[in-house]
Amino acid sequence: MDCTRAHSPHRPPKPINELYSVRLYLEARYKSPLEIVDEVLAEQIRVVAKVRRLVEKLHQLGQPLIPGINEKYEANAARANQYNVDPTSRYTAFVQGTSSMQNRRHRVDLQEADCSCHMWELLGIPCAHAIAAAKVRPCINSLYCST
Repeated sequence: MDCTRAHSPHRPPKPINELYSVRLYLEARYKSPLEIVDEVLAEQIRVVAKVRRLVEKLHQLGQPLIPGINEKYEANAARANQYNVDPTSRYTAFVQGTSSMQNRRHRVDLQEADCSCHMWELLGIPCAHAIAAAKVRPCINSLYCST
């Protein structure tokens, strides 16, 4: 058993996250819990302010917040024509592709903004299945589409 390594001055450095945690602990051990909460709150406010400044700057430059979002929506809208829709209620429908490549059946709930493919939930824009289901219901379509 080699005990010299544990006491050697040539030990590898600690990982950054460990050093950061130790530094935070050393700084915080003499502070009251309220001081720590105040510092955390102040840091969160600084982060929110930074994000707001970035959003305002992008808005002034006329840049979209998420580049390519319109292109993705238009691509989904074009794909929506390839699906057959079987409405089950006012807000829900089963959507199935017309080709063998898209033969999976998906359940779409327009009221809950949910599709069983989970792309609407992940990307935050309606998937092709949701757009196809919304096209069947013109009154609902206006809630999700600007056209």
